[in-house]
Amino acid sequence: MKKQKYIILMMIVYFAASYTVDISASGIGKTGSGAPAMNKLAPPVIPPPGPPLFIPYKWSPNDIINIFNKEGLEIKDIKPLTAEDYKSLPARAKEARKFTLSLNGKDAEGCILSFERRDNMQKITDHYRSLNKKGKLFSWTFTKDNVLVVLKGQIPEAKARLYEDALKKLNKKN
Repeated sequence: MKKQKYIILMMIVYFAASYTVDISASGIGKTGSGAPAMNKLAPPVIPPPGPPLFIPYKWSPNDIINIFNKEGLEIKDIKPLTAEDYKSLPARAKEARKFTLSLNGKDAEGCILSFERRDNMQKITDHYRSLNKKGKLFSWTFTKDNVLVVLKGQIPEAKARLYEDALKKLNKKN
């Protein structure tokens, strides 16, 4: 019985050895018998690299506040975002400020968020835009490099676009 198992094992080894790929320099891609090797596996597909996780930290909320002031846009009651403000947001910014501006005798709110991580910026931007699509809460969202400016939807479009235009004017010299 042992002899039969040994013979069967030797036959398996012999057949396996005759079908292995010879990777020596003279026989690349050939089987042990000299026939071309059949590669059934596709070469691995390596996806192109995505955008880097970290983005250059160009602008702080104070830079944005300065450009708004320079452009003559109202921005008052500037305060840091609190843990309560972040409660509904899916990520956090490196720095964030909330502010108010007057609208027909009432105050409208806005916030300026600056990011180091691209994914955090994208999560919060997507959060506000998804609320816009669902009709739950409309907000104006404007981005520039690492900054997201959010203005409440009660602000008329013409006025909101002034803040967007000021954000677009932001450059290294400011």
